[in-house]
Amino acid sequence: MTGKDCSCTSRPAGGRHWRWRCEFAGKEKLLTIGPPAVTLLEARDARDKAKGVLGEGRDPSVEKKLQRASRAGSVTRSFEAVARAWHSKAKPHWTARHADDVIRSPERDVFTQIGGISIDEITPPIGCASV
Repeated sequence: MTGKDCSCTSRPAGGRHWRWRCEFAGKEKLLTIGPPAVTLLEARDARDKAKGVLGEGRDPSVEKKLQRASRAGSVTRSFEAVARAWHSKAKPHWTARHADDVIRSPERDVFTQIGGISIDEITPPIGCASV
């Protein structure tokens, strides 16, 4: 323990990771920070950024996945892209008002949290945490 709520854990294979415990939506989260070569100073900086994200009311682990997805170029199969494609396909069967209501809800509540995550990476806990 570093005294500033970051801890270092070692794996039997020799890997070392910095971890930070936090609470989001009433549940404890354990965020792994960086590759094994990250220094304590870098881990604390990453923890401070995650605290800022948490202070804005967003889940730091979801934000980390969003960043990873955008770096990997999987945005074309992002949750938001798939949801908008589905909406476009279903829209002709609805009234204009209903179509607007259907897309407005995820724009307001979901896309900001998991819209950029690849549809293949979204698990039930991630989906439930965004609603």
